[in-house]
Amino acid sequence: MKRKIIALFIAIVLIALVIAVNPVAAQLCMANPTETLCVNEPGCYWCGTIGVCNPFPECPTCNQFPVSTCMESPECHWCPTSMMCYPDARPCTCGNQIVDDDTPEQCDSGRFCTNDCLCPVGYENDGGNGCKPIVGFPVCGNGILETGEECEPAYSRYCDFVTCTCMPGFIPDPAPENLGFCILAPCVPTTEVCDGVDNDCDSSVDEDLGSTTCGLLI
Repeated sequence: MKRKIIALFIAIVLIALVIAVNPVAAQLCMANPTETLCVNEPGCYWCGTIGVCNPFPECPTCNQFPVSTCMESPECHWCPTSMMCYPDARPCTCGNQIVDDDTPEQCDSGRFCTNDCLCPVGYENDGGNGCKPIVGFPVCGNGILETGEECEPAYSRYCDFVTCTCMPGFIPDPAPENLGFCILAPCVPTTEVCDGVDNDCDSSVDEDLGSTTCGLLI
């Protein structure tokens, strides 16, 4: 009952405004109380959100309505997940586990789907409400060793989870049965430098660097 009162109040305010601006045109348009009659009357416009025919095209939009008025309007739809009023009757866009038509959604609450209902780069809709890796598109972290990747973090803790390359001091495991793994690289002695690597192959890291405290540059 309260919602109807609010919607009626908005309609009354709009009608009063129309009458004040152009009483003759207002009377002509208001004599066409349905959308079909209204749109066929020259100079009249149908305001579907509140069901009023008026002589100017402006009318309240759905996103201006509170929940009560939105739910009462025949052309508006209240979305409880986003707490917003939309100018159509379709379901809420993101969060209802349905990939809605006529929206930017690529997925909805499924596997690999982002909070914005989009698939990450290198992924596509999986035929449902989730995403799947695009075949041939290298995506680090998807558990699949692809062209351009040395390893996968799911296989080896020594694999960089951003670049899918083996960390310093490690190389891809050459064994066919261990594709995607990283192993300790054979040590080739060089001069020790401050880089977190045992450059001189003596089992010590960043040692004997004189008065320099490695990492603090002092």
